[in-house]
Amino acid sequence: MNEYTLRGVSTQDVCVALDCEADRAAGEGFVGVEARQRELALHLRNAERAMQKLAPAGHRVQMDITFRLVPVVNPVLRPEFWRD
Repeated sequence: MNEYTLRGVSTQDVCVALDCEADRAAGEGFVGVEARQRELALHLRNAERAMQKLAPAGHRVQMDITFRLVPVVNPVLRPEFWRD
Protein backbone atom coordinates (compact mmCIF):
# COMPACT_ATOMS: atom_id res chain seq x y z
CA MET A 1 0.00 0.00 0.00
CA ASN A 2 1.52 3.33 -1.07
CA GLU A 3 -1.05 5.61 0.50
CA TYR A 4 -2.69 6.06 3.89
CA THR A 5 -5.50 8.59 4.41
CA LEU A 6 -6.97 10.02 7.59
CA ARG A 7 -10.50 11.05 6.65
CA GLY A 8 -12.59 13.81 8.21
CA VAL A 9 -9.79 15.51 10.11
CA SER A 10 -10.91 18.66 11.92
CA THR A 11 -9.25 21.71 10.41
CA GLN A 12 -9.76 23.59 13.67
CA ASP A 13 -7.97 20.88 15.68
CA VAL A 14 -5.00 20.86 13.31
CA CYS A 15 -4.77 24.67 13.35
CA VAL A 16 -4.87 24.77 17.15
CA ALA A 17 -2.09 22.15 17.28
CA LEU A 18 0.00 24.19 14.83
CA ASP A 19 -0.56 27.37 16.87
CA CYS A 20 0.48 25.55 20.06
CA GLU A 21 3.61 24.29 18.33
CA ALA A 22 4.32 27.83 17.10
CA ASP A 23 3.96 29.17 20.66
CA ARG A 24 6.36 26.52 21.95
CA ALA A 25 8.87 27.27 19.19
CA ALA A 26 8.64 31.00 19.93
CA GLY A 27 9.30 30.35 23.60
CA GLU A 28 12.39 28.34 22.69
CA GLY A 29 13.64 30.95 20.23
CA PHE A 30 12.99 29.02 17.00
CA VAL A 31 11.54 31.92 15.01
CA GLY A 32 11.71 30.06 11.68
CA VAL A 33 9.69 27.16 13.07
CA GLU A 34 7.21 29.56 14.63
CA ALA A 35 6.69 31.40 11.34
CA ARG A 36 6.33 28.17 9.38
CA GLN A 37 3.72 26.73 11.76
CA ARG A 38 1.69 29.95 11.85
CA GLU A 39 1.79 30.24 8.04
CA LEU A 40 0.60 26.65 7.66
CA ALA A 41 -2.26 27.20 10.14
CA LEU A 42 -3.30 30.35 8.28
CA HIS A 43 -3.11 28.52 4.95
CA LEU A 44 -5.40 25.75 6.25
CA ARG A 45 -7.91 28.25 7.65
CA ASN A 46 -7.95 30.19 4.38
CA ALA A 47 -8.30 27.02 2.31
CA GLU A 48 -11.26 25.87 4.40
CA ARG A 49 -12.98 29.26 4.07
CA ALA A 50 -12.40 29.33 0.32
CA MET A 51 -13.79 25.81 -0.10
CA GLN A 52 -16.84 26.62 2.07
CA LYS A 53 -17.67 29.50 -0.27
CA LEU A 54 -17.52 27.11 -3.24
CA ALA A 55 -19.56 24.35 -1.62
CA PRO A 56 -23.00 23.92 -3.17
CA ALA A 57 -26.09 23.57 -1.00
CA GLY A 58 -26.19 20.24 0.80
CA HIS A 59 -22.39 19.85 0.87
CA ARG A 60 -19.79 20.51 3.52
CA VAL A 61 -16.03 20.77 3.50
CA GLN A 62 -14.06 17.78 4.78
CA MET A 63 -10.30 17.81 5.27
CA ASP A 64 -8.44 14.56 4.67
CA ILE A 65 -4.75 14.03 5.34
CA THR A 66 -3.00 11.62 2.99
CA PHE A 67 0.46 10.13 3.43
CA ARG A 68 2.13 8.71 0.31
CA LEU A 69 5.25 6.69 -0.24
CA VAL A 70 7.39 8.38 -2.86
CA PRO A 71 10.85 7.49 -4.14
CA VAL A 72 13.80 9.22 -2.57
CA VAL A 73 15.23 10.75 -5.72
CA ASN A 74 17.19 13.95 -5.87
CA PRO A 75 17.79 14.74 -9.55
CA VAL A 76 20.72 16.97 -8.64
CA LEU A 77 22.63 13.92 -7.43
CA ARG A 78 22.02 11.82 -10.54
CA PRO A 79 24.99 11.83 -12.95
CA GLU A 80 22.90 12.74 -16.00
CA PHE A 81 21.99 16.02 -14.30
CA TRP A 82 25.51 16.99 -13.20
CA ARG A 83 26.96 20.13 -14.66
CA ASP A 84 30.68 20.63 -15.16
